[in-house]
Amino acid sequence: MHPGIGPEAAAAATTLINTRVIGIVEDMDGRFRVVGCEKYNGATVSPARDNGQGATGSAGTTFALEADDVADAPFYNGPIPTEDGIINEAAGV
Repeated sequence: MHPGIGPEAAAAATTLINTRVIGIVEDMDGRFRVVGCEKYNGATVSPARDNGQGATGSAGTTFALEADDVADAPFYNGPIPTEDGIINEAAGV
C-alpha cells in the first residue's frame, strides 16, 4: 500500500496498472513472499485508491498483485535492498 493519493501515488499507479511484475510483499507476520515468476509471465498489478471519506476514513493507494502461478507464493528470506535502505537485513546473515 502507498500511504498517499497524491501525484506520487498516481504516477506509481499509472506506471504499474496492468503491468506484469515479480513482487515481494510482507505478510501480517513480517515475513516476505514472492508473488509472480518469470515462467508464468509475472503477476498483474491492479491499483485502487481510497480517498478516505468520512470521519474515520484513511486515504491511501493499494496495489493488488495477481499471479497465474500453480503454487502458493514462496517465502523470501534474503535481504531486500531499496532506495531507503535494506529491508529484512538480518535474514541475509
